[in-house]
Amino acid sequence: MKAKLIRFLAEILIIFIGITLSFLFDEYRESKKDTRVKKEIISALLTDIEIKRKELEGDMKSVQQAIDPIDTSLYLIKEGKQIPQDLIEKFIWSISYDYGSFSTTTPTYVSLSSSSIWQQLPDSIRRDVFELYNGGYSFVENSILKSYEYSVYLKNHFFTSHRFSFYNIPDSNLKLGSLSGNIPAELEKSLNDPEFRSAILNIRNERTKIIRFQKRAIEMQIRVIALLKNYLKEL
Repeated sequence: MKAKLIRFLAEILIIFIGITLSFLFDEYRESKKDTRVKKEIISALLTDIEIKRKELEGDMKSVQQAIDPIDTSLYLIKEGKQIPQDLIEKFIWSISYDYGSFSTTTPTYVSLSSSSIWQQLPDSIRRDVFELYNGGYSFVENSILKSYEYSVYLKNHFFTSHRFSFYNIPDSNLKLGSLSGNIPAELEKSLNDPEFRSAILNIRNERTKIIRFQKRAIEMQIRVIALLKNYLKEL
């Protein structure tokens, strides 16, 4: 009787151990799966941020190239010197450039921020990632849009009234035209108009803000990239 009881208890213990081990194995397997998915999403987010960083660095150079013709032209006018034809073309392109875009989000960020994994991330990482996308990138986008608004305003309110026009021909360089036929003289006259000059300076100054916000966003990216890489190592 005693031997049967011991065998019965042993069988129960074996069954209990088996169920427990099975439960622990399933839990371990799910944990490994969650970790793998988390690593994949974080790695994808890192790739998105790196791509966005290269985009910002490239855009920053383009914005500076759009500022330089304005600064050089204004300096030459101030010094009483004539603006060369090639600089005139760059200048008109710069002040009339009113299109383009900058996306403040990426597919990976949208997926991550709406998933359960987002809540599992450390607060410091969630805060910095959120500030990058909703703060750093947004400042860049808003400043770009403001710069375009200034360009549209300039063209709508001053180009025709200052006897100045421009047009693009497909597959060719930017072509310029002036109602009087004397582009340098008309440009010099226009730049001596305080209101026209002020409208141009609004464009120029807003673009310096774009570069400042781009640099700030890149600094934020560097910090977020370091945090995410360290977090991956800990997983």
